[in-house]
Amino acid sequence: MFRIAVEFVRVPDAQLGYLAFGWVTMGQLQSLPLVIVGLVLLWLSRRAPVLEPQQPPVQSKEEKPA
Repeated sequence: MFRIAVEFVRVPDAQLGYLAFGWVTMGQLQSLPLVIVGLVLLWLSRRAPVLEPQQPPVQSKEEKPA
């Protein structure tokens, strides 16, 4: 995300200029797949099962610790 933000204030390469819509640069286009992969990985990690801590067994008064 930082790379895409920096591209807004950076002067585009002279031989390429802006590629689309008058503001999209080559650096933004090259960063976009990595941002998408990162978002997919975050989404997959949120879908993963989460282990919940188990409560220790409660000892009754009749049971004596060994």
